[in-house]
Amino acid sequence: MAVVCDTTPINYLVQIGLIDLVPRLFGNACIPEAVLSELLHPSAPRNVREFASALPEWMVVKTAVEIKEPAILALDKGEREAIALSVSLGAEFLLTDDYKARVVARQLGIATLTTLLILDAAADRGWINFHEAVQRLLETNFRVDPLTIAQLAEKHA
Repeated sequence: MAVVCDTTPINYLVQIGLIDLVPRLFGNACIPEAVLSELLHPSAPRNVREFASALPEWMVVKTAVEIKEPAILALDKGEREAIALSVSLGAEFLLTDDYKARVVARQLGIATLTTLLILDAAADRGWINFHEAVQRLLETNFRVDPLTIAQLAEKHA
């Protein structure tokens, strides 16, 4: 299964100690060079920078081929490259929390998953406690509509 990751799911899953959910759910994952740069940026949390400086074998950095899609130009470089890589690889999923990136990806036929949906899938399999994981997530700078969390939390009540 080809999966491409944008910066935010990696960032938050590393911060809450659940980055290993990615290979458990999807096997290998790819990131474009721009995402690696964002993960290594000095403003990124230290544990995220440490993760990115010694990527595990299941996470592969690939060069994204530029695609000429007008809607993609409004996105930042990480999202643009993640979508382009998803297109070129025929990725089954793009993992991203960015709303605009999800809209553009879906327009291009790419299914998307957010950090919350990754936690939801892991909880469905009995691997994690959804409520505890979301609590840790909300202790970071993660922002989401409370209704979205409430709807997923009710499922795991």
